[in-house]
Amino acid sequence: MAPRTPAGPLRRAAAAIMAVAVALGLAVAAPVRRLAGAAKAGGDGGPRSRWHSLFGMLSMQRARALGPVAPAGQQARELPWESIQGHPGYAISVERVIAIFGQAEGGWPREQCDLFDDLVEGNCHVRSLFEQRSQAVAGKPFVVQAGGGAEEDKIAARALSAALARLPMIGFFTHQLTANKYGFAASEIDWGLMEFEGRTWVVPTCLADVKARRFAFDIATNTLRLLTVAEPARGEELIPGKWVVTTRPGPLARAGLMRSATFPLCYIRFGTRDWVIYSHKFGLPLVIAQYDDSNAPDDKATDDPTRQVLQDVVKNVGQDGGAVLPKSATVTVTATSGGDASKTQGSLIGYCNAELSKLVVGSTLTNDNAGSGGASYALGEVHASVRWDNITFDAAALEEAFRTQIAAAFVHYNGLAGVAPPLLRMQVVRDLSPMQRAQVAAIYVNQLGGKASATQMDRELGFDAPIDAADILPGMKPAAAQAPALKEAA
Repeated sequence: MAPRTPAGPLRRAAAAIMAVAVALGLAVAAPVRRLAGAAKAGGDGGPRSRWHSLFGMLSMQRARALGPVAPAGQQARELPWESIQGHPGYAISVERVIAIFGQAEGGWPREQCDLFDDLVEGNCHVRSLFEQRSQAVAGKPFVVQAGGGAEEDKIAARALSAALARLPMIGFFTHQLTANKYGFAASEIDWGLMEFEGRTWVVPTCLADVKARRFAFDIATNTLRLLTVAEPARGEELIPGKWVVTTRPGPLARAGLMRSATFPLCYIRFGTRDWVIYSHKFGLPLVIAQYDDSNAPDDKATDDPTRQVLQDVVKNVGQDGGAVLPKSATVTVTATSGGDASKTQGSLIGYCNAELSKLVVGSTLTNDNAGSGGASYALGEVHASVRWDNITFDAAALEEAFRTQIAAAFVHYNGLAGVAPPLLRMQVVRDLSPMQRAQVAAIYVNQLGGKASATQMDRELGFDAPIDAADILPGMKPAAAQAPALKEAA
């Protein structure tokens, strides 16, 4: 990237106006936007300057209109250099992290994504946290519901649901939820034809999950661009109706949770390295080997065989269970003493792990209560509630991405004017014990008059459906069925 030129008078004036507008909470007026365009046209700083990045953050980019027919073919293809990965996290330093972050903010996040992958791969705790958050939503059952009450709405929902039943949706949901890690996630839609209920439908036939490192940022509009053979640096604009993109709020380069987790993970890595060195240096007892050279001649020549034996003993301490020594040799094992590394490196690692837990899942007691001094039930409930908020947010993000980018395109490409796009409903519920679940179902059905699925109850309570009539477990009849028999007996 070429070095940035100093800010010119035009840019400085526009930046001052912009700062005043933001400070007063005012909308940026069109003349200020034109001033920004004039500054860019004048070559003052280039398209990747800090000035352009500022306006990119505040851009209100509208979605492009869908074409009349579903886009054909593939936009994302394997790149010749895709297998090349530098692993920047293997020998990371604070200075290197800052440089990678700046590169991402300039529109090139590839190395930042690689850094995130390396750091997550090398830390069991944070990897578990991201998997917990993803699995809490992606692994749950889902349904596709009609967006309205009309018969056409219901038919459209059934058709789209039948198409999605052919696709690996758990993998798709898991990939879309990596937006929490990177700040964005994108999957390409392949459209095809399907016969359903006597009609030919245009439906998704493949949802191809594309790695985050395959994208660049348009910092002027805060949108993704796909790196291709034709556009390996700037990237191609994503074709409308061809992609499902989930993002977190804010500039894409800084939106991912891993941006905040990077430095704590580096500190854990540095602390663990120092702790290993400390253990290697002070974790083993000090072995002192002595031999008698009082009978040596005047030239003080030592007893070479004895010295060799002692050297072997010192070298193999911790491996050998014992040794045979000459009578003239003495081996002394001295216990080491020094500072407690658990109060320095250990405390640092524990603090960083707690911060990571708060960042990713919103709590600490839902993962580990070590060092909490015995957490109370009420405090555990608070932490569980915060985690539940994250789960519902992730489910809502998937549902919104489905409605706006899959269902809306499905309705459009099938010419269903006036039909409401089908809705995705992720069946996420609070964690309840089987007894609590049964009690809730009993209240819902018997007291509130609701309708519940017997198949769902069997699945959630862990019961299998009976094989035949002889396989049914005998039990008490419901109270309503017992009433006539009890009255007759009386």
